[in-house]
Amino acid sequence: MHIAIDARALNSSTGTVLRMLLPHLQRLDRTNRYTLILDEGDRGSWAPDSPNFSAVYVKAPHFSLAVQTRLLTLLNRIKPDLVWFFMPEQPLLYRGRVVTTFHDFTMQKWPAAGTKIRLRFYFKMPLGKFAYRAAARKSTRIVCPSEFTRRELLGRYGTDPARVRTVYNGAEVIMHRPEPYRHDFDRFLLYVGLHGWHKNVRRLCEAHQKLLAQHPDLGLIFVGKIDRFVEQTKQWCEAEGMRNIHFTGFLPDAQRDWLYSQAAAYVFPSLAEGFGLPGIEAMGHGTPVVSSNATCLPEIYGEAAHYFDPEDVGDMARAIDEVLGNASVREDLARRGPQQAARYSYERMAREMIGIFDEALARTV
Repeated sequence: MHIAIDARALNSSTGTVLRMLLPHLQRLDRTNRYTLILDEGDRGSWAPDSPNFSAVYVKAPHFSLAVQTRLLTLLNRIKPDLVWFFMPEQPLLYRGRVVTTFHDFTMQKWPAAGTKIRLRFYFKMPLGKFAYRAAARKSTRIVCPSEFTRRELLGRYGTDPARVRTVYNGAEVIMHRPEPYRHDFDRFLLYVGLHGWHKNVRRLCEAHQKLLAQHPDLGLIFVGKIDRFVEQTKQWCEAEGMRNIHFTGFLPDAQRDWLYSQAAAYVFPSLAEGFGLPGIEAMGHGTPVVSSNATCLPEIYGEAAHYFDPEDVGDMARAIDEVLGNASVREDLARRGPQQAARYSYERMAREMIGIFDEALARTV
């Protein structure tokens, strides 16, 4: 059978899961033929390792008219037996068999702050809601990365539960030889990732400032490319007169891994997640994780994280302080973390996805 994978998000942060999954998919399935649909701008960024995998390219940015025209034309031309849409957005007029992954419903929730962000979401949200609902209705099978997301999908759309599968993401950590990153802190908290409204990083900054009363030398290090959201965080911190906060910008993996290994704790303050990969990656490095108790995170992190209410700055500071001030708590989290991370395997995920493809192709339900 011929399976197409809509991989236009391959080089995005969400696409990390797909990038890590593909080698396992290629190794495990030598029977079906796969065609990856990649963004035109990603030519040369991916090459197959197996002869039954190939790539085609299309210029169809997410939530653009080109999705409904160019992507539809491409699908009708290559005529796959099944399409796996790694994101819910897809051509409304496509009539073939479809498997769709719903990572989360963050796009459908109002941002907490920021006039410009609210305006952008005001125009994008109706389109996103319509696209998600249409994908839920037409998909032969639906994949969710957590039971929390599965329950949310069933509650939103009344979808037949027999069509919905929970497939946990893989989360193996690739260890690189650590390379020191120069900074000015004796101890520091670490956050790696995006700064969208739902990531709740401003409350993390406020909690860190509270902690300076008991831990005056404590740093807070943000790792990640300086995009417009990170720049807004930086400007806000400066305007508020906050201190001991450092933004690294993009770092090579070796320096990022060194920071993981040296951090007093990794703090994940998110308001909404579908899986929560960054915290699992931190656990894989043996870093104590202090996490929000929102949405799916207690399900994914289990007893390997110390939790707080992400909307309560005081509670966030309390949880972080309990980890910083108690060596036995830190040691327990550092021990539990790698064990929890080991539960999430890309090989297992690949096997489960192949099984779902087989179900969808057979139309068993």
